[in-house]
Amino acid sequence: MLAAWGPHWFLIARGATALRKMKMEHILAIEVICGSDEDTHWAQWLWPHGGVDIDQGYFVVERAVEPDSDFDKTVWASRSGQYYSCYGGIANCTLYRNRVEFTLAERGREHLQCGDLRIDYELDDVVFAQLRQILELVFEGLNQLIVVGPISDQ
Repeated sequence: MLAAWGPHWFLIARGATALRKMKMEHILAIEVICGSDEDTHWAQWLWPHGGVDIDQGYFVVERAVEPDSDFDKTVWASRSGQYYSCYGGIANCTLYRNRVEFTLAERGREHLQCGDLRIDYELDDVVFAQLRQILELVFEGLNQLIVVGPISDQ
């Protein structure tokens, strides 16, 4: 479902719920939300509360649009609240058709208080294309986004 509101747009997709802990934290998102406005580009994955040592159940990556800002030079990441957040904590983001994997730098592991993340989801082609577009904006010029495999279900 795509909803427009002023200069912003938001993307919402729903899927199944499940949680399990592995060497890499492995999460199945129930919602994927991303957007862009005059200040930032961002993507957020949501899952049920509890389990997997995660209190509130979300992970977000964001990048400022302001070209002269120090904040446009790196990606901000947050895990379940600003207490677990930092700039420059993501070593790379690997986007697959049905999941995204975040490899964290040492700074990310320290500030986000977790290991690498794998987030699975079920998205139709339109929603996935929009998620890919936002992640390309978030990681633009940083050489941290890797896109693997086909981009559609067909």
